[in-house]
Amino acid sequence: MTVFSRPSFYAVLIAGCIFVTSIAHGQSNANSSIGKSPKAASKAVQPAPAKMVNGKPQGLYYMQKYWIATRYLEKSCWYFAPDGKFYENLSSGFSPAELDAHKGLKGTYKMSQGSLEVTWSDGKSSKAELEIVPGGFNWDTGMFLPVEPVKPGKTIAGIYEGGTSLGGGSNSIIISKTLRLDADGKYSMSGISSLSSSSNGTQAKAGGQSEANGSWNLDGFVLRMTTSEGASEQHIAFPFYDEKTSTSPDRLFVGGTMYKLIK
Repeated sequence: MTVFSRPSFYAVLIAGCIFVTSIAHGQSNANSSIGKSPKAASKAVQPAPAKMVNGKPQGLYYMQKYWIATRYLEKSCWYFAPDGKFYENLSSGFSPAELDAHKGLKGTYKMSQGSLEVTWSDGKSSKAELEIVPGGFNWDTGMFLPVEPVKPGKTIAGIYEGGTSLGGGSNSIIISKTLRLDADGKYSMSGISSLSSSSNGTQAKAGGQSEANGSWNLDGFVLRMTTSEGASEQHIAFPFYDEKTSTSPDRLFVGGTMYKLIK
């Protein structure tokens, strides 16, 4: 039995617009940690290796799931910690303090007779059969793939595009983002969002755009970005490789968004 425990469609719409506009104002969002960084950051704590341990998942996994009602392809990362706790779309890192400070979805997980059961922090639970497939596992209509950090000799420098679109009845949202990571450690990021909603003959529209630039550094699964104004952001990041790709990953997951390499 599966219990729906995701935010409502309207909550997702609002969160999406907040994400885009927050970049321009230096505000934090659910997938990043932002603040002043006057000193060099210490070495980031890395997650446990992604693998099956005693029949249950452990480590960092990329999850993809399609919601038919809103025509939304959900893309997120799940961290299954060795102590039996899980975290969805971690904010900034994997240290005990960062795990405790995570304000997003989290809870505990366990295996029972081939089924994975997760209990969310609000007390609700989701339980479904865990199906092992080549390269990962399927659970609760979602596909989970283990991820690894950037391979030796590879680089994530490049220009990427990403975003999302949702639609449900008379409501829709479109978010488009561009991320440029230069080989010299400089970056630029921009985003555009548009929202449309109508009810009882009343139509509402909203939108926003943002730009930011500065320097970046990748430490394992942690991408640190410092804006030209001195504000620092920290995101969970990992690459997706294509066998035809020579020096860069074909895709890059950063702060809850899966980007595609375009140049």
